[in-house]
Amino acid sequence: MLRFLSLLLVLAITLASADVEKTSIKPSPTTSHSMNPSQSNATSTSTFSTIASETSSASVSPSISPSPTSSMPSSSASPTPKPTTKPTSQPTTKPPVDGDYSVKDEDGNYCLLAMLDVSCMVKYEDNENHTSMVTIHMPIKKTMFSTNESVCGANPILSISWPQHKPLYQLKMVFKGLKAKGATNTTTGWEVSQIDFTAKTKNNPQFPNATEENVTVSVTNSTELAGLNVKSEGYYMCAANRTYPSMHGQLFFKYVKLQPFGVKPSNTSEFCGKEFNCETAPTPAPKSKDNNIVPIAVGCALAGLVLIVLIAYIIGRRKSQRGYEKV
Repeated sequence: MLRFLSLLLVLAITLASADVEKTSIKPSPTTSHSMNPSQSNATSTSTFSTIASETSSASVSPSISPSPTSSMPSSSASPTPKPTTKPTSQPTTKPPVDGDYSVKDEDGNYCLLAMLDVSCMVKYEDNENHTSMVTIHMPIKKTMFSTNESVCGANPILSISWPQHKPLYQLKMVFKGLKAKGATNTTTGWEVSQIDFTAKTKNNPQFPNATEENVTVSVTNSTELAGLNVKSEGYYMCAANRTYPSMHGQLFFKYVKLQPFGVKPSNTSEFCGKEFNCETAPTPAPKSKDNNIVPIAVGCALAGLVLIVLIAYIIGRRKSQRGYEKV
C-alpha cells in the first residue's frame, strides 16, 4: 500500500513538471516522426522504470531544490566617448563700486550728496618710540558705516564713521558756502574748508602697540584744498587720484562726487546743476606777484648797465688826471 502511494506521488510530480516544461519551452517547428506501437510501449516502460527509481531514491535521500538560474543580458559594449571639457575662463573681478554716502533729512529726502573712494595713511607711535604707518580704506557697503552725525543746511558737514556698532574711524568734511560781494543770503558756490580723518589707535588691532588714544589726519590749508570748490550752483566731480598730505599722514582720493548745496528734495540721490570736473577745470590765471618777474628783471639789467657806465667813467677820470700830472 505504501509503495502504491509513493508511485502515485511520483506520477503527480512528473505530470506537474511536464506541464511546467510545456508552458516555459515553446516547441520548435520540427518535422513530425511517426512512432511504432512497440516503440511507444518501450518508451512508457522505460519512463515507468525511471520514475520508480527516482521515487526510491527520493525516499532515501532528501530532496534538493534546484537553484534558480539568472540569465545575464548580453549587451554589446560600445566605447563611451570621452567628455570634452571646455577650458573654464576665470571670472574677472569687477572693480569696487564707489561708495554712496549721501545724507537724508528728517523727512527722508536727500539733502547732501556724496560718492567717495577714499583711503588714509595714518602715522602713529608705538611703545618702542617707532613710527609706523597704516592705511585704512573706507567701507563701501551701507551696512558697514553710518552718517548719523552729518549736518545739512547752511553749514553742511559730511560725517562718515565705521564700523556702525563700535566706530573706530571717522571721516569728516566741512563745507562752506561762497557768497557774492554785497550779498548776505545768496550762495554763488561752495568749497571744502576742512577734511579730518580720525582713527582710534589704542587697543585697535590695526595699530599694534599704539601709545596714543587717537590720531587725526587733518587738512585745513586753503592751498591744498583749493581744487575742491564750485564757483556756481552745481556739483563737483573728480575721478583722478588726488593726495592731500598732513603732519600725521596722507589722504588719498580716487573718486569724488559732491553736492552739499542746491540738492532737490527727493528720495533718490540725483545730482543736479552744472558739473565741475577737476580734469576739465580751466587753468588758474597767474597771480599778480608772478607778473612782476619781467619788470624786476628789466630793472636789474638797467641797474647793472648804470653800474658799468659809472665804473668806466671813474676809471677814465683817473687816467686823465695822471696825464696832467706828468706834464
